[in-house]
Amino acid sequence: MVGLSRTSPFVLVERHLYVSSALSSKSVLESAGIECVLSDEHMIRMDWFWSNALGGVKVWARESDVADSIDLLDQGIPYKFEVEGIGEYIQPSCPFCGAAEWSFVELRRRFSLPSRIALLAITLFVAFGMERHFLLFFAFYVVLVFIWLPLLSRHYGWHCKKCGVTWPGEPEQ
Repeated sequence: MVGLSRTSPFVLVERHLYVSSALSSKSVLESAGIECVLSDEHMIRMDWFWSNALGGVKVWARESDVADSIDLLDQGIPYKFEVEGIGEYIQPSCPFCGAAEWSFVELRRRFSLPSRIALLAITLFVAFGMERHFLLFFAFYVVLVFIWLPLLSRHYGWHCKKCGVTWPGEPEQ
C-alpha cells in the first residue's frame, strides 16, 4: 500500500468469488471518488481454486467511506434511466418475478435418445436391405441424427438470474 495516505484504516466492504465482479465493485467506488483497494486478487487470478480458501477477492474502503460504499454497492439495476439522444429507456424485466436481472441465452431442446435409437434401427433396417449402399445410409444417419437435427432444435430466449425461469423470445432491436 505504498503511496496511500494513512488518515483512516481500510475496512472490508465486500467479498467476491470472482475477480471480475470485484473489479466491477472497485470501479463503482472509484467512479464515486471513494478510495478503495482489492486484496487477494492476484492470487485468485492466477488460480481461482483458491478463491474459497482465501475468502474470495476482498474490496476494502476507508473507514470514513464505509457507509457510502455500502450504499453504492447495494444499488440495484435501475428500472428506467435517461439516454442522451434517445430519451427515457425502460429496462425489460422478467414476466414472472419482475426482476431486471436476466440474460439472452441459447436454449437447447435435446433430441431424445429413444428417437435417435429408433432412427438408427430404421436406418440399419433399410441399409441391410440394400447391402451395397450400407455405408451411404449409415453416413446419412450420422449426419441426420448427430448434426442436422440438433441444429434444428436450437432456439434462443431469455433466462432470469433471480428466479431461474427461462422463456422464449427474440432480442429487442
